[in-house]
Amino acid sequence: MTRETPVPAPIARLLSPFAALAVFAGASWWAHNVISDRALWGAFAGLGIALAANGLVLWAVGRRLARVHFSEPICATVGGKFQIPLPRWIFWQPLIRIQIEWLRPACEVKLQDGGEILKFARRLKASSISRRVTLRDWTGLWTWQFEVTADLDVTVNPAVVPPVGRPPKLHNVRGEGDDAEGSGEGDLLEFRKYQDGDSSNRIMWKLFSRTGKLFVRKPEKAGSAMVGIFLVCSKADEPAAELAWYVTDKTQARSQDFFGESWVFGTSAEFGKDAETQTTAIHSADWQATRGCILDSGREQGSPDDEEIQKALNAFMKSVGAGLSSVAVLVGEAIPGVEKWGVEGCQIFRICRGGTGVEWELIYPK
Repeated sequence: MTRETPVPAPIARLLSPFAALAVFAGASWWAHNVISDRALWGAFAGLGIALAANGLVLWAVGRRLARVHFSEPICATVGGKFQIPLPRWIFWQPLIRIQIEWLRPACEVKLQDGGEILKFARRLKASSISRRVTLRDWTGLWTWQFEVTADLDVTVNPAVVPPVGRPPKLHNVRGEGDDAEGSGEGDLLEFRKYQDGDSSNRIMWKLFSRTGKLFVRKPEKAGSAMVGIFLVCSKADEPAAELAWYVTDKTQARSQDFFGESWVFGTSAEFGKDAETQTTAIHSADWQATRGCILDSGREQGSPDDEEIQKALNAFMKSVGAGLSSVAVLVGEAIPGVEKWGVEGCQIFRICRGGTGVEWELIYPK
């Protein structure tokens, strides 16, 4: 659907043809010469025809541009570039300046020969788009602006940025400690092949001496293996969302090294809703639903206050019920009062992008 919105030109631009007419008329009256009179009026007529033709070309380009439709869905990554092809004739208009702005979903747009280059700053999932197109001629006299909306699936996934190191040991809800590394060599099924970045302390050297291959021990949690992952959604939470995206993605080789194979996931966007909303935490068995939840939480643009976060965190832990050993709360920015609403058994991590990946900073408890 196209909604056209004429953009009024400044009064000086609208009066410029009349000012030119007055100058030509005055010059003709002063010259009192038939030849100069015809030359001046001919020049003025030529100028008027050129301006009218310029406006007609602007209108024709705008009509054709409004009818451009996108058939393929958009699947991009936060911070990455995605190109939407446009007809080449759009870039063969040297006398017309074209500006395209994405209203929904918001993103940076750059026109290059071949199409629109999009760059998204936040994760999201949408089923429609809205763009504002502004056309101006080379004189600046003609300006035309219109909006185009269309049904188009847009998916922007968080960047796949591996975490740097491992988080500190999570406290148990019952106040008990945990053993992040496990103990003993155990069965071979408890191991996996060595990968770049694995700690040398976890290499099974006895197994290496027998097989000549490097294996590392998988971390084991004492007591209950159920770990809670709680994402605090805000306008600057993208690094935290990237970490949640990574550690809950079972296709990532090292994702299970952080919170194990059994976890539950929730966000402040879901559990911060009204009490009437029946919201439940997502278990690791349904990790695809977790990814969808992370995408949906990208709509949060504001920063919740500490009271809202504490309420949502309590609702999350109540939804999980018994069997929860510890909770890792992921925060992407400095929220005032965040250190005050720590719940027993929770650790709050501020997540940021580092030089080589996503870095952890424990802010509660100190």
